[in-house]
Amino acid sequence: MGVTLTVLVTGDDLTLDELVRATREGERVELAGSARERMARSRDITERAFARGDAVYGLTTGYGVKKKIAVGGQAIAEFSRRQLHDHRVPQGPLAPPDVVRATMVRLANVFAGGTAGVRPLLADIVIAALNDGRTPAMRRDGSLGASDLAPLSDLAADLLAGVDLQAGEALAFINTSSYGTAWAALALHDAARLLDAADVAGALALEGFAANPSVLSEGGEGTARARALIRERLPFMGPGDETPNDVTPLRELIDAGGFAGILSGTDEI
Repeated sequence: MGVTLTVLVTGDDLTLDELVRATREGERVELAGSARERMARSRDITERAFARGDAVYGLTTGYGVKKKIAVGGQAIAEFSRRQLHDHRVPQGPLAPPDVVRATMVRLANVFAGGTAGVRPLLADIVIAALNDGRTPAMRRDGSLGASDLAPLSDLAADLLAGVDLQAGEALAFINTSSYGTAWAALALHDAARLLDAADVAGALALEGFAANPSVLSEGGEGTARARALIRERLPFMGPGDETPNDVTPLRELIDAGGFAGILSGTDEI
């Protein structure tokens, strides 16, 4: 029987590998107990600010051009729903399923950090949907500003249907940049895999053409990773195995591998 792994969402150490496992491999996701406690403390602070009537953007005030309009009391539930409705204007085809699920993982991680001021309930809803294998419909294009407000409003319409949102939770749900971050993270992962495959192809070409291995000793710090990976895949070729064949494209491949080194250094989401 295989070992079932779990991605533990803590809010401060989600890795690219964990994001991909939860997104594409269906690995189970859980909210860390420490994150739940942090969220509860943060929500308590948020609710006390709301009760006092402190001027907090999107919590006790409107947003955008309406930021000077006070909101409170019984109107908060309707205000929250209207926020989601007003921002639900994405266009185009649906986003790929893995991007949608990566968005959900990243959103749960944002909530777990405690800075959003939402109840642990919202993280539980997102994580439950992930573990149930759900992929809500999110249209791919369009946003108001740089926070993915439009596509995340699509996500909220699905996941938060029937949920009575409290003060500040609607804006906290859609104002996280989770969609753009998720798409970029998956692209980063895929680019790194392609560059690793290029290293393997380069090693095979170097051996197949009996090429001059001196190219593996050339270059600066930026290409050191690529040169080391190619040499690891050529255990029978020593530094003195000089041959007359020079494969110029391999030099270009190593330059590209320097970029792979930059990608490999990017881990947390």
